[in-house]
Amino acid sequence: MFAHHSLPSLDDFDVDPETKRVLDVALDMTRVALGLADDLANGIIAKRIIELAKAGERRGAVVSAHSRR
Repeated sequence: MFAHHSLPSLDDFDVDPETKRVLDVALDMTRVALGLADDLANGIIAKRIIELAKAGERRGAVVSAHSRR
């Protein structure tokens, strides 16, 4: 069974619902790519995803790929 994960907090980064959905998908894609079974790394991954989004990246696959570096 696949569990959907949401970014824990976007802090002061206000995004529209579609961007939030894309970032949540990027979190899920990153977790799958890294083979994570628990939520321990979510905060670290989310921080990187938010940094990329703040820099203007909105493509989920690109955000996911860069957040694994």
